[in-house]
Amino acid sequence: MNTPAALVALALAAAPAPPSVSVPITVPLTMRAAPPDPACWSCHEKGLAPQLARKVVHVPFRGARDCGACHRPHAGKGKTALVAPQVDLCLRCHKGAEFRRANVHSIISGDGCTACHAPHASDEAKLLTDKPGALCASCHDAVVKQHGGLAVDGPRCTGCHTPHSSTRPKLLREVVHEPMPDCSTCHAPGPGRPFALSDRLPALCLQCHDALEKDLARKSVHPPVKDGGCTSCHAPHASDRKWLLVEERPALCLGCHPAIEQKLSAPVVHRPVKEGRCAECHLPHGSDEPKLLTEASGRLCLRCHEAARRWAAQRSAHEPARSGDCTVCHDAHGGGPSLLAKRGGELCADCHEVQSGEQKKGARGHPPVAKGECRACHAPHGSDSEALLTSRPEALCLGCHGGMFEKRAEVKLHRPFAGGQCVACHVAHGESPQLVRQDPFARCHSAAEQRWSRALSRHAPVTELRCVACHDPHGNGSPRFLRRTGAALCLGCHEALAKKIGAAGAKVHSPVESGDCLSCHEAHAGEAPKLVRRQPVSLVCGECHDLEAFDFAKRHAPAGTNCTRCHDPHVSPNARLIRETGVALCDGCHDRGREGWVAMHKANGGVDAPCTECHDGHAKP
Repeated sequence: MNTPAALVALALAAAPAPPSVSVPITVPLTMRAAPPDPACWSCHEKGLAPQLARKVVHVPFRGARDCGACHRPHAGKGKTALVAPQVDLCLRCHKGAEFRRANVHSIISGDGCTACHAPHASDEAKLLTDKPGALCASCHDAVVKQHGGLAVDGPRCTGCHTPHSSTRPKLLREVVHEPMPDCSTCHAPGPGRPFALSDRLPALCLQCHDALEKDLARKSVHPPVKDGGCTSCHAPHASDRKWLLVEERPALCLGCHPAIEQKLSAPVVHRPVKEGRCAECHLPHGSDEPKLLTEASGRLCLRCHEAARRWAAQRSAHEPARSGDCTVCHDAHGGGPSLLAKRGGELCADCHEVQSGEQKKGARGHPPVAKGECRACHAPHGSDSEALLTSRPEALCLGCHGGMFEKRAEVKLHRPFAGGQCVACHVAHGESPQLVRQDPFARCHSAAEQRWSRALSRHAPVTELRCVACHDPHGNGSPRFLRRTGAALCLGCHEALAKKIGAAGAKVHSPVESGDCLSCHEAHAGEAPKLVRRQPVSLVCGECHDLEAFDFAKRHAPAGTNCTRCHDPHVSPNARLIRETGVALCDGCHDRGREGWVAMHKANGGVDAPCTECHDGHAKP
């Protein structure tokens, strides 16, 4: 805030060059303290050196090297050494409208600028030659008489008068408080109290400005108004600004709001703030809205941001945009791009905690989420697509995953993938691998899932919802979208069996050898143990082996129900896939220590003979 003394000096130091001045001059405004010019210093050192130590030094005089900005190096006797008449010279640098007004301070045209300002240095602000009050009093010695006998506070002359020029008589400032010159309207001087007010603030101001009483009763009242500090913002006598403001906005507001001043250096500053138009959003005295807003924040923003009116009516609207609470995401004064309070996903994470889960997955995370690039998929305010998506899912996903279609251009595609229904199987964010839904096939294959849930045995990938262990979820050239064909698919998990099949001399069951696992097993779930297609297992074996040719069921009990008691269904080192050789195979069922068995075989001399000397394993006649 400028003091009256500062205003005097500011005006004296900022006048434009009049039209009569036609020769331009370059004045280097050097801020450094360079060595003095020897040509001038050799003669003028004694008089000028002490001035360099004063509090305020004229810029061209700093370092005593720019003397030529104002002085000619030589001058005849009795002639001025200035490069131009004094006032014209000063106006070359000190340009300002305050010197162009109709009524000019007489001292300027008479004695020139140096009547009030020291040309080289001073201990007073603005190079004044004396304290402001004493300086004015040196010419204006009848001030009390001219003010109706009322005392005048000398240092504050410039509170009412401009020191250089004015459009009003008596050099009065552009805006004068209406009660003036009747000082008794506000003042009631007494002994020892020459400037006493007739009432306390704000009661004194309310005598005329009674509309402010309504503002004092509002929900939000500006602290200076509430505390009676009217003169914090308004000059009590006169000002060059509308409404008698003591400072132009935003400087006036920033004097009490330093945090807002810091926002002026933000990457993006709200245009009303940047242009000092604080009153476009805030009322100066009181409001029924928080932060002295002129109206509710949502409606207030709509005054300028017309596009925001349609967001709430779109298919999906961001809740802050729908409710008009714009400051949830935006800083009203200054912030990042689009005035965002934080950057990218950091802002969204305040309400939507999805980013950390994706970051934990590292390279397997959804890149836009992990990087905080939420706007790659979502519109921040409103959208005609669900979930604030910038476009329909089938088009949106293709923006990054179009290559998946190109690789499968000539093959059959999984129906959801072909139709762009990525969300049928995937979620946009989450901690599951590949962002697969919790139960992805329940949406399309629910009937099969119910049937499999009642089965006696279930394939492990089915139980664990790992359909993609066997099937390509998007599509390929294989039947049923199988990832690999034949035994290669099954043996990818059944490694122990693969090792046996690859052993030297192994006898492999023909369906296993041809990779036709499904000739015996169900792929997903079955009514028999180990996913066998039928029960008892002999029914499956009988589809290829003619069990009726020999009376298996009647003569050899195991052959009638479970062939695998003697035969390995996949691979064996023995002929006919026999599990074990010699009596060890038969001992699994027949107790040779039983008394009847010993008596019968001893009578026939077969106690120690191999079983196959007398018996055929399939009861061949």
